[in-house]
Amino acid sequence: NAGGRTAGSAMNTARQKLWAYDPEEKQWSTGLPDMREPREDHVAVALGDTIWVFGGRNHNDLVAGVAFWIVGGSQWQSAETTMPTPREGMGVMARNGSIYLIGGKASRSMWAPPVTRVDRFDPQTLQWTISDTLNQARVGFAWAAHGDTVICAGGRFVDPLTSVERRIDDEAWQSVVPLTNPRSDGSAVFFRGDFVLLGGIGSEGQADNNQYYDGINWHTFESNLLPRFGETGVVAGDAIYVMGGRNGSQLLRSTEQFIPTTGLEPVPVTPENSSFIEAFPNP
Repeated sequence: NAGGRTAGSAMNTARQKLWAYDPEEKQWSTGLPDMREPREDHVAVALGDTIWVFGGRNHNDLVAGVAFWIVGGSQWQSAETTMPTPREGMGVMARNGSIYLIGGKASRSMWAPPVTRVDRFDPQTLQWTISDTLNQARVGFAWAAHGDTVICAGGRFVDPLTSVERRIDDEAWQSVVPLTNPRSDGSAVFFRGDFVLLGGIGSEGQADNNQYYDGINWHTFESNLLPRFGETGVVAGDAIYVMGGRNGSQLLRSTEQFIPTTGLEPVPVTPENSSFIEAFPNP
């Protein structure tokens, strides 16, 4: 987990810390090198043994620089390139050696709309090209990639969105079954072949339920133990981990683990093995 915002005396200050979580040992590693500059609302993606970080903001300034860390190295490095259009609230995916930056917002102005732009970045040549654009401009959406498929769900244009779109291989983006209710600022993972939407904010406030999309319809998924938005969701082994985020105005340091005992079912049951585990060193 790289950067973000932490609690304390400087609530509106981005951070540059890098932490790693070991699911087997249930411990956080805190002695990793800091990023070169603080960022929040950015995106990070692993490609081979390298973690790349793009965009986001440092307080009120959008960050254009591209940074990377070779896992095990002693420090972060700055790539000799900048984003053509700095943005926050994007999605990201790595595919066939390239990195795609999806949507987001290119201005800190309150009334500036998000964009449909998708940039393709080649880490070998440091070259940028424009890829197929989204059908719906969006920021703060949930996204996840698996193989040749990436799905972007909800987010905001001005108000939270219900629209969902998917890209498979090199085909154009296509709209799929929308969310039952608008939602933004959640996270998503692919889990057992399904797209799982976690947390977020709806049109009536903080969402208290999760959903999953099986390629045909949306279904109810197990709820988090603690409702949250702006969190990080990841899959490790046969478990989903949800880390940090906010509950109302409270920044969270807790991490939740979910291990299903059966396949994903449309009808929710009370899980016996969801639990809070080791918290962030800092929220």
